[in-house]
Amino acid sequence: MGLSFFAYSSLINSITSLVLGCFILFRNHKSAINKSFAYFAFSISGWAFFYFLWLSAKDSVAALFFIRIVMAGAITIPLSFIYFITLLLSVNKFFLNRINFFFASIFIIFSFSPLYISGVEQRSIFPFWPIPGFLFHIMLLQFFLNIVYAHILLLRAIGKSSGIRRNQLKYIFLGTLSGFIGGSTNFFLWYKIPIPPYLNFLVSFYVLSVAYSIVRYRLMDIRLALTRVSIFVVVYTFVLGIPFALGVWCRPVLLWIAG
Repeated sequence: MGLSFFAYSSLINSITSLVLGCFILFRNHKSAINKSFAYFAFSISGWAFFYFLWLSAKDSVAALFFIRIVMAGAITIPLSFIYFITLLLSVNKFFLNRINFFFASIFIIFSFSPLYISGVEQRSIFPFWPIPGFLFHIMLLQFFLNIVYAHILLLRAIGKSSGIRRNQLKYIFLGTLSGFIGGSTNFFLWYKIPIPPYLNFLVSFYVLSVAYSIVRYRLMDIRLALTRVSIFVVVYTFVLGIPFALGVWCRPVLLWIAG
């Protein structure tokens, strides 16, 4: 697989997350749960979009600039995810969310310094793979602690739930777990483990899973009157059709931005 596979799969991740986040936010912009999920989806969308630009960069200066934005976005993903989960489950984790915000603020302040990413170099097929700084290791630890804890909360809630609520939580759990497993394959090369991020495309799986839960089980009180055929058309259009079309039509502009 060449760089184009990783680049355009990331672009698809970005667009699908953006579409889902906007949809949920516009359906009920006053709902704290909907807003928190939208923040989570927008964090993934921004991370994935600059991931595409990073892989499209033609020199080390541009690549370092974009990968630092990529990893600044990665800082907000676990923060927004755990916030969404605690609201969804009505779990009071005020102190946890404040601690996360505090550390995320520190990481973002130093995200463009060598303390976070010290440079880029050739690793595997990637000509400008990032080299971690000291703060990156701390961020990664916080990242996984939050993701694991959030899914433990979901598992506990699934065990205590039944009916529609159980199914809603089940699809969130399966979708986000698959997405995070896929996204986590990016971290092997940071530590010179020769495993490229082949599963990065699974990030979009959480979009499919959450979208299905919305249509089938009215997740976040979103009610849609769709037939099976129209559901297929919507999923195909947003997950395959629109990303492909934008990738083709907007490719010259995106590559120009990437330098």
